[in-house]
Amino acid sequence: FWGGWDRDVPLIRAASMDGSNVTTLTTRPGSWPTDITIDYQSGRVVWLDARHKVVFSMTEQGADIKIIVGTRFMRYPAAISVWHGYTYWVDWHLNFVFVAEGSNSYDVTRLIPGS
Repeated sequence: FWGGWDRDVPLIRAASMDGSNVTTLTTRPGSWPTDITIDYQSGRVVWLDARHKVVFSMTEQGADIKIIVGTRFMRYPAAISVWHGYTYWVDWHLNFVFVAEGSNSYDVTRLIPGS
């Protein structure tokens, strides 16, 4: 899985491990996908959108796109991870690691200040 920031058509793509079978999963005009991860528990692709300041998720086939975290605590989300039902991300402008519980959470906790 990888994302592209093309000005006109930002996208998220998938491919087989040998680079074959490239598939475009989603194109969201005006989006800035900054990082992508897999939630193996739910089987969903999860990504940060720095422009809309939200965390999106979708199936591995690109269907059922939904916002799973949207918050005022995002200014420039840069890195994401999902672990046991928690979504963690780093924000470059706020200089903190944040966490949200669940798949549709607006309850966000600041964890670690950056240096």
